[in-house]
Amino acid sequence: MTIEQIQVVDFISLKSERNEVVLTISDHLGWKENVNDHLLQLQEKLNTYIRFVESEEILKSYPDAEGRKIVFNVLGKHPLPKEAEQFYVECSQVLRELNIDLTFENVIEK
Repeated sequence: MTIEQIQVVDFISLKSERNEVVLTISDHLGWKENVNDHLLQLQEKLNTYIRFVESEEILKSYPDAEGRKIVFNVLGKHPLPKEAEQFYVECSQVLRELNIDLTFENVIEK
């Protein structure tokens, strides 16, 4: 599963030591082609994740998520350009209001 499958939650994991449930987005897309299209896809994917949490579907699918901190983690194949860094800052602020953390990890290219 990837960022291109907008209506799907890619991965869910529990981090017991941190009392977190981590919902991961797998983002293999590059940034050189069209930054705005990539950001729009990412925004739509994040909206899917928000709906999954706010509708409490997460608790129906993963009862162990009850009472845990929610983290959306994006695993990106490519480093973020400046526009994407700003997008993450703004999204992080909005998600914090929903008691959700947003993280990004560049897993391949450095």
